[in-house]
Amino acid sequence: MFFNLSNGKQYVGSSVNLARRFRIHMYNVNRFNLPLYRAISKYGTSNFAFLVLQTCEQDENTCLGLEQHYLDLYQPEYNILKLAGSSQGFKHSDETIANLKKIHSKELHPRFGIEVSESQKELTSISLRKYFAENVHHNKGKKGVLAPQYGINGIKIIMISEFGERLEFPSINAARLHFKVRFGTISKNKNTNKPILIKGVTWTISSE
Repeated sequence: MFFNLSNGKQYVGSSVNLARRFRIHMYNVNRFNLPLYRAISKYGTSNFAFLVLQTCEQDENTCLGLEQHYLDLYQPEYNILKLAGSSQGFKHSDETIANLKKIHSKELHPRFGIEVSESQKELTSISLRKYFAENVHHNKGKKGVLAPQYGINGIKIIMISEFGERLEFPSINAARLHFKVRFGTISKNKNTNKPILIKGVTWTISSE
């Protein structure tokens, strides 16, 4: 969950790869005009908490089932689509929708079926904001893809291999973390039109 510490508004999602999903969200902040991304741009990442509501086995259907439960439970304001997986292009049959709403959530969450009133939601929102205001900053110590500024307002890096493979990164830091190389390896070789060897493969680096 993305939780806005300024106004208590939320976004709920799920993934079998949490770090990758977070990275995609950060990369898309400046690319798409969606409620969550507009809010991150407006309030800044320092005003958002990234909360793990529940963990489960690495199974797509299980993750989607739990996501649907929390979508129904919290009715998050930043989610445009209210059906789990819709934003990722999943096409759900009526049977799948029923399973998402009932079977998986019932099996995996002890509070399934318990309705939460608006006053309870507001109290939860106030409690979370109070907690983060009084405790160590939630982004302290985060590095790499979980760092709040990962890829935001960075220079977009495009890398093309000798085999024609094209990789795009939201920042120089994102590219160097992917390849596990020094920052200068990327920054000093971008837009030079001179191929460089990284991990046994020749790459040409450019920026936008």
